Amino acid sequence: MLSFPCAFLAVLMMSVSAFGAGSMNYKNTVTVKPDGTCVTTTETLMPRKSVEQQVKMMEQMKKRGEFGVVEPDEDEGEGEPAEPKPPVTLEAPKIDDKPIADDELVKRAKEVYGQQHSYLSTYADIKTDSTIEVQGDQVRVITTTTYASIKDLLRYGQAAWSMLGFDEVRVEKDDKGNLRWTFGLSKQMARYRKNLSQQWKATGMKNDFTLVLPGKVLSSTFPNTKEKETSIAIDAQKQETLDALTKLYETGVTIVAEPGGLVVGETLDSKVLQRTAYRARQGDMGSDLPIVDAGPGFLAEPLAITITATHHFPEGTKYTGATEGFEMQNDGAMIQVKLFAPKGRTIRSVSDIRVVKAVDNKGRTLKPAGEEEDVYSSTFMDFSNQAQDSAQMQVRLQVPEPDTETIEEVAAEAVVVTVGKWKETTLTGLKADKDNKLDLSAVLPDAKLIITKLDQKNQRGTLAVRVEGPADVRRLDFQVKIPGSQHSSAHPMQQNEKTENNLTVRTLTLSYYGYDSRGQMSGAPPSLLVRFPEEIKRERVKFTLKALDLF
Repeated sequence: MLSFPCAFLAVLMMSVSAFGAGSMNYKNTVTVKPDGTCVTTTETLMPRKSVEQQVKMMEQMKKRGEFGVVEPDEDEGEGEPAEPKPPVTLEAPKIDDKPIADDELVKRAKEVYGQQHSYLSTYADIKTDSTIEVQGDQVRVITTTTYASIKDLLRYGQAAWSMLGFDEVRVEKDDKGNLRWTFGLSKQMARYRKNLSQQWKATGMKNDFTLVLPGKVLSSTFPNTKEKETSIAIDAQKQETLDALTKLYETGVTIVAEPGGLVVGETLDSKVLQRTAYRARQGDMGSDLPIVDAGPGFLAEPLAITITATHHFPEGTKYTGATEGFEMQNDGAMIQVKLFAPKGRTIRSVSDIRVVKAVDNKGRTLKPAGEEEDVYSSTFMDFSNQAQDSAQMQVRLQVPEPDTETIEEVAAEAVVVTVGKWKETTLTGLKADKDNKLDLSAVLPDAKLIITKLDQKNQRGTLAVRVEGPADVRRLDFQVKIPGSQHSSAHPMQQNEKTENNLTVRTLTLSYYGYDSRGQMSGAPPSLLVRFPEEIKRERVKFTLKALDLF
């Protein structure tokens, strides 16, 4: 199953291959406001035939459920999250070549292009809207996305500048109190920066990027600067613009501007922020708690070691051409670790994994992979609604020397959230009724639950709820139970959370299924187990792995 962004990118590439990209123009503007909110505006001018093809492809892929949404038949209800499927190989769907009328094209294109960024609302408070303008043989698509903070912009807005080739952004205060923005290439991208200009020539596209800041721009590596704006324009048919971009790949881009009322209290690094970007908002199960040193009872056990090393043959470019260097794996030694919680506790999350020390059998220091490569910390999140007394995670090191036989010792640490005791209540006789507020005071005083949707068909069910009450409703945990099922699972997906006038409201959807002893979908009505953690801890766990043989 493909994510929407991946599916859309693949369809775009198919369209470019079919019609060419020479007449595709892109304008990306990032506007940062004094209160920290950010707006990205992407304006794209594309051939009409290309847009029609993209729309038809995406509609067919949506109907086939290839990126996580199943489109119902006309006699069915709304589309629902699809059950997990085996990975699919993306192939161009067979589509007709009938032209689409102007009004119909605007309607269908707005729905398709509007989904490019709307999926982000699953992860943060992000709003998106698209405007479609049919202009004869061309179509202009204007997509506006609003982010609540610079943090969210750096986590999710990378599409605005990634078309230039940059994939790292850093925002910080300098010693004079001004704000410094830095755009650069990760080590992974830098491997094939020499080929990026070739890629630009192959596409023939034009791309304008503008950064608008709340304060006056004092200096910028971009060639164009005016008051609060700084920009660069790339035209693949003009070699001088490609040469300027290639130079920026080597030096990076640094922009210094007056704050203009914008407050940045800490250094913001997109590489760090994106580590936790695509976690669905399941509810807050302890991320706001202070971190304390862990007590006794935790145990770490190594499961496996995988070493990945890439060698680039000098003559290889004769065969790979401009695609050389596009390998997506990260070199290094990956140690798979299983972490056990103290008796009587379940693990809710493991994050911020850090290697403190690592040595091989000859006493040589092995550096963490993150010091050399753009490698994210492995993070385990437990929202499976199953009791977990253990969690698997990854500890990453750089590639050991060829004569290394054993990694003698790895000292590491991680932040772990665990739960001991729960308050529980079970709701039965579930019915969708937007006017009926079910009382959850047995687990959390003043908390209420409303069932807004309850469907069960095609071997799966969907339960949509709205929860309101004190701020602690964000810690409530929900599990769907199906009587008579020998195997069941529920996947919660939080759509929104907001607090106004001391009232916190959560809306979430639980997709569930359950099978009886014959492997049939249980037809019994579901019940809902609601839990609130009475005892929750957020601890820094230190552990040591020893004598890890490599052969």
